[in-house]
Amino acid sequence: MTIEINDLVGVRISNSDGKRNVWFRIESINHEKQNFIGRLERCEWDFERYVLGERVQFPIKKIQAVFNEKDGLEWCYSDNVTRCDYKGLCRNK
Repeated sequence: MTIEINDLVGVRISNSDGKRNVWFRIESINHEKQNFIGRLERCEWDFERYVLGERVQFPIKKIQAVFNEKDGLEWCYSDNVTRCDYKGLCRNK
């Protein structure tokens, strides 16, 4: 997986009530240490581990997705963090 500065990347991390998908905007990458610093940009409303805009450091290997505007996926209406390709009304809309 290739990442660059300003990429929006999805990471799955622990919250008080289980694992959550969150999205960080990459601000810096340290290839030597294999980590990145990103600013929290998208999370569910009840996510409490970090606040929107907070800068956090993670290992690059934690990245599960890189946002691609042309992938045909949309942000889920229910949580604003899940990406799906369901074009009709889904159970979360």
